[in-house]
Amino acid sequence: MFKPLEKSVTSFSWLICVAEGGLLGLLTQTEDAKEILERKGVTQESGRLAYQVEQGAGHIESAWGGRLYGSLQFLCRHWFEEMNK
Repeated sequence: MFKPLEKSVTSFSWLICVAEGGLLGLLTQTEDAKEILERKGVTQESGRLAYQVEQGAGHIESAWGGRLYGSLQFLCRHWFEEMNK
């Protein structure tokens, strides 16, 4: 399923959020995507991957709202760093 992803993943930062117990198979698919990215050198330690599994959170707007601030901080941090140089 993620074969096209394997060719060009290293030039991006990646954010993967999933609610455990949410949509059927989604947790497995996101774990697969995370493993592909890590094999390509895109890791949480490098600061280019954020992977969050939230237990008990549903696939509903309020649960996503709780994750939004941290997600935006991760995705936008490079722009903020550039602006503050």
